[in-house]
Amino acid sequence: MAGKKKNQAQSPQQLIDALRGAQADLAAGYEAMVEAHAEVQGDKSLFEEIFSGSREAIFLVDQETTAIVGANPRACEMLDYSLEEMTSLHQPKLFPENDREKMKQNFLRAVETGGVDRLQARMRRSNGDPVSVSITAHALTTGERPLMVAFARDVSERLAAEEELRNLNKTLEKRVAERTGEIERSNDELEKTTIKARRLALEAGEANAAKSSFIANLTHELRTPLNAVIGMSDLLLDMELGDEQRETAEIVASSGRGLLGIINDILDFSKIEAGKLDLEHEAFHLADTVESVTDTFVFQIRQKSLEFTLHVDAALPEFVVGDQGRLHQVLVNLVGNALKFTEKGEVSLRVTCDTDGKNPFEPERVRFEVTDTGIGIPAQIQERLFQAFTQADSSTTRKYGGTGLGLNISRQLVEKMGGRMGVQSVENEGSTFWFTVLFAKANKDQISEAENAAQSSEGSMARKRAKDLRILLVEDNMVNQAVAMGMLKKLGYTAQGATDGKDALKMLEDADFDLVFMDVQMPIVGGIEATEMIREGKAGGRNKNVPIIAMTAHATKKDRQACLDSGMDDYIPKPISSQLITEAMNRTLSPALLERPEVVIEPFSMEKLIVSLGGDIDMAGEILDVFVSDTRLRLKTITGALHNYDFEFVVQEAGAIECGAQNVFTESMVSLSRELAQAAEERQIDFALSFVEEMDLDLERISQKA
Repeated sequence: MAGKKKNQAQSPQQLIDALRGAQADLAAGYEAMVEAHAEVQGDKSLFEEIFSGSREAIFLVDQETTAIVGANPRACEMLDYSLEEMTSLHQPKLFPENDREKMKQNFLRAVETGGVDRLQARMRRSNGDPVSVSITAHALTTGERPLMVAFARDVSERLAAEEELRNLNKTLEKRVAERTGEIERSNDELEKTTIKARRLALEAGEANAAKSSFIANLTHELRTPLNAVIGMSDLLLDMELGDEQRETAEIVASSGRGLLGIINDILDFSKIEAGKLDLEHEAFHLADTVESVTDTFVFQIRQKSLEFTLHVDAALPEFVVGDQGRLHQVLVNLVGNALKFTEKGEVSLRVTCDTDGKNPFEPERVRFEVTDTGIGIPAQIQERLFQAFTQADSSTTRKYGGTGLGLNISRQLVEKMGGRMGVQSVENEGSTFWFTVLFAKANKDQISEAENAAQSSEGSMARKRAKDLRILLVEDNMVNQAVAMGMLKKLGYTAQGATDGKDALKMLEDADFDLVFMDVQMPIVGGIEATEMIREGKAGGRNKNVPIIAMTAHATKKDRQACLDSGMDDYIPKPISSQLITEAMNRTLSPALLERPEVVIEPFSMEKLIVSLGGDIDMAGEILDVFVSDTRLRLKTITGALHNYDFEFVVQEAGAIECGAQNVFTESMVSLSRELAQAAEERQIDFALSFVEEMDLDLERISQKA
């Protein structure tokens, strides 16, 4: 009743508003329902599109009855059923009878586990033909009834291809086995052939080594008398001769030098062929080296009345790093050829820079051009001109001589120095031979070393005696110690020796020293350990700061830095030399310690020679005359050998002079000959020539006192 009264109490307007609100809610609900229906319809359309367009066969199977409730067009196409026929079947009917029990168990397993993945099976087409498939199935539990969706992919072609591949592999294995047998038989034959080839290669290597050894020995054997011929000819040309006699002597000298050039070419060619020709890498003054080439041909230029011009580009660096000797050899060969084949006109040598020099790390590429107005070279000959034993034609050989090796050797040397060589020539008009060389840029240290070497070569300081400089030489190898002692003695110093770091520490505790030469690798206490102990004051406080120069056979940057890190002041690599010792001392010691007064050594003792001959004065004079004339001849041949870079011959001849000097008691000549040999061993041509000049002066003094 109360509720009725309440409703009755509502006004008509309230009822109208309530109806309008209900109507709005109903409209909103309807719109939402429409939208949801549209979304469902959209999802359904998308599903149907995917379902219908899939390239894989899709089956929908009732989990309980195994009835086919749906299939896409690809499934119908693959098994050759219509959709109506397909949906009237049960799942087992899709498989051959022999496979149905197994597939039934797989179906139950898929239902139980939720699905199977990549199951290999055979399905049955409507006509009974099998088709191989790969099946992936998943259980669907949503909806009105549980379904199983299965995706089947036809893999018949793939399996057929695999079967074909297996058959092919079997065939291939059979062929491989047959081929392996053939190869094994071939290997047996090859092994026999290889053994034979190795034997022949060994015999060829031995023959090549014997050939190289023979050529080396032959050329050195030929040089000995040949240098004597050249030296005697030069000595003869210094005498007063008639025109006919002088002409004869000049022919002998010229022929001797020509023959020596041929011998040198053959030896160089043999070294290059055997791969035994190594290049030096030292800093040198480029312009001076080029100018020294022109000095070699001054006489020939004047004799032919030719004009010779030299141009060295100002943009070139003053010092470069490379093989000065081999560069000189190539230039001498090209300039010599130009002068040989030019009867009138001019010859020029031009040196220019092929790089801009802006990159400090880029090597300097230098171009050299030798131009002449000579006979020129036919175009058909130019291509093979740089081959071994090749000249323009046979008449060239008859008229001008030579082996045809010079250009081949020069080209190979240039290529080893990182460059190229070529020629431009017009017959009867002249030729231009050019080549380039890559030089490393010299750093400050290398330039300093080159300048010091140049200064040292201007005059020998080896016979200057030092004031009382106290030197300790620490070296465990007694032979090496004796060598170092001898070098120091030759330089005018005396030294005390220690055999290891422990002995050195004790000697430093007992006495003061101005300098220590320290071997790095020694037993008991090594050089680095000993140096560290010295710097710590364990060898006495007074020698704590003594200059120490390392002597090490290991000269890598890391090894050198280890020496400096231990407290050493400098280092020299083994094998050591007098020059290395001098340079290290100059860098390490103060100028005051290096001041050396000149000490004059008597050229020889006539009294000792006479006494050794039992007082026979006449015989002493005769022997001394023979020594002087023989030594002068040897010095002539040595000079020629130095210009031809035959350092082995120079060492040999210096030894012969030393032996003779000892026999006639010429102390200064003994010292000079040793220094000459040392300079030759170190390939210091200018240094060696300065010794030759001093030996000539000594011979004059000996002759005057004889």
